[in-house]
Amino acid sequence: MANFSPPVFEPDGPSEWEILLRVAGVISGQGPHADLAKIDDTVANGLAARELPEREASEVLGALEPRRGPERLLDLLLRVSPYRLSLAELERNPRGGRAWPREPGSSTPPSR
Repeated sequence: MANFSPPVFEPDGPSEWEILLRVAGVISGQGPHADLAKIDDTVANGLAARELPEREASEVLGALEPRRGPERLLDLLLRVSPYRLSLAELERNPRGGRAWPREPGSSTPPSR
Protein backbone atom coordinates (compact mmCIF):
# COMPACT_ATOMS: atom_id res chain seq x y z
CA MET A 1 0.00 0.00 0.00
CA ALA A 2 1.28 3.44 -0.84
CA ASN A 3 -0.23 6.90 -0.58
CA PHE A 4 0.81 10.54 -0.76
CA SER A 5 -0.71 13.60 0.85
CA PRO A 6 0.29 17.04 -0.40
CA PRO A 7 0.82 19.83 2.14
CA VAL A 8 -2.42 21.17 3.58
CA PHE A 9 -1.08 24.71 3.92
CA GLU A 10 1.55 26.65 2.03
CA PRO A 11 4.36 27.55 4.42
CA ASP A 12 4.64 31.19 5.51
CA GLY A 13 8.38 31.06 5.03
CA PRO A 14 10.88 28.63 3.58
CA SER A 15 9.95 24.97 3.81
CA GLU A 16 12.08 22.49 5.71
CA TRP A 17 13.76 21.17 2.56
CA GLU A 18 14.69 24.71 1.52
CA ILE A 19 16.18 25.35 4.97
CA LEU A 20 18.22 22.14 4.68
CA LEU A 21 19.47 23.20 1.24
CA ARG A 22 20.45 26.57 2.72
CA VAL A 23 22.40 24.76 5.46
CA ALA A 24 24.08 22.59 2.81
CA GLY A 25 25.09 25.77 0.97
CA VAL A 26 26.66 27.20 4.11
CA ILE A 27 28.46 23.95 4.98
CA SER A 28 29.77 23.58 1.44
CA GLY A 29 31.25 27.08 1.55
CA GLN A 30 28.71 28.72 -0.77
CA GLY A 31 27.41 30.95 1.99
CA PRO A 32 23.91 31.73 3.26
CA HIS A 33 22.83 33.21 -0.08
CA ALA A 34 23.70 30.17 -2.20
CA ASP A 35 21.48 29.38 -5.18
CA LEU A 36 19.03 26.83 -3.76
CA ALA A 37 17.88 25.72 -7.20
CA LYS A 38 21.46 24.77 -8.10
CA ILE A 39 21.91 22.83 -4.86
CA ASP A 40 18.57 21.08 -5.42
CA ASP A 41 19.68 20.19 -8.96
CA THR A 42 23.00 18.85 -7.65
CA VAL A 43 21.19 16.58 -5.19
CA ALA A 44 18.72 15.38 -7.84
CA ASN A 45 21.48 14.82 -10.42
CA GLY A 46 23.43 12.75 -7.91
CA LEU A 47 20.41 10.60 -7.11
CA ALA A 48 19.57 10.12 -10.80
CA ALA A 49 23.18 9.15 -11.58
CA ARG A 50 23.20 6.67 -8.69
CA GLU A 51 19.84 5.07 -9.50
CA LEU A 52 20.08 5.09 -13.31
CA PRO A 53 23.80 5.20 -14.18
CA GLU A 54 23.13 4.09 -17.76
CA ARG A 55 21.02 7.19 -18.53
CA GLU A 56 21.79 10.89 -18.69
CA ALA A 57 20.71 12.60 -15.47
CA SER A 58 19.30 15.57 -17.41
CA GLU A 59 17.03 13.22 -19.39
CA VAL A 60 15.83 11.49 -16.23
CA LEU A 61 15.16 14.77 -14.41
CA GLY A 62 13.46 16.25 -17.47
CA ALA A 63 10.80 13.55 -17.16
CA LEU A 64 10.11 14.69 -13.59
CA GLU A 65 9.53 18.38 -14.35
CA PRO A 66 8.16 20.65 -13.01
CA ARG A 67 8.71 18.94 -9.65
CA ARG A 68 11.47 20.23 -7.40
CA GLY A 69 12.85 19.35 -3.99
CA PRO A 70 11.69 16.26 -2.12
CA GLU A 71 8.73 15.64 -4.45
CA ARG A 72 11.12 15.28 -7.39
CA LEU A 73 13.36 12.90 -5.41
CA LEU A 74 10.36 10.86 -4.24
CA ASP A 75 8.99 10.66 -7.79
CA LEU A 76 12.35 9.40 -9.07
CA LEU A 77 12.65 6.78 -6.32
CA LEU A 78 9.08 5.57 -6.90
CA ARG A 79 9.76 5.18 -10.63
CA VAL A 80 12.94 3.12 -10.14
CA SER A 81 11.45 0.96 -7.38
CA PRO A 82 10.23 -2.57 -8.15
CA TYR A 83 6.70 -1.14 -8.04
CA ARG A 84 7.27 1.28 -10.94
CA LEU A 85 4.89 3.87 -9.50
CA SER A 86 4.99 7.59 -10.04
CA LEU A 87 4.05 10.39 -7.71
CA ALA A 88 1.34 11.39 -10.20
CA GLU A 89 -0.28 7.96 -9.77
CA LEU A 90 -0.36 8.39 -6.01
CA GLU A 91 -1.77 11.91 -6.35
CA ARG A 92 -4.59 10.56 -8.55
CA ASN A 93 -5.41 8.03 -5.81
CA PRO A 94 -5.33 10.01 -2.55
CA ARG A 95 -6.63 7.07 -0.51
CA GLY A 96 -3.68 5.01 -1.64
CA GLY A 97 -3.24 2.20 -4.03
CA ARG A 98 -2.00 -1.32 -3.96
CA ALA A 99 1.56 -1.59 -5.11
CA TRP A 100 3.10 -4.65 -6.65
CA PRO A 101 6.30 -5.22 -8.57
CA ARG A 102 5.54 -4.61 -12.24
CA GLU A 103 7.26 -5.16 -15.49
CA PRO A 104 8.14 -1.86 -17.19
CA GLY A 105 5.03 -0.46 -18.86
CA SER A 106 2.64 -2.89 -17.15
CA SER A 107 -0.40 -1.62 -15.26
CA THR A 108 -1.61 -4.95 -13.93
CA PRO A 109 -0.40 -7.20 -11.15
CA PRO A 110 1.88 -10.05 -12.19
CA SER A 111 0.28 -13.44 -12.68
CA ARG A 112 0.90 -15.92 -9.93
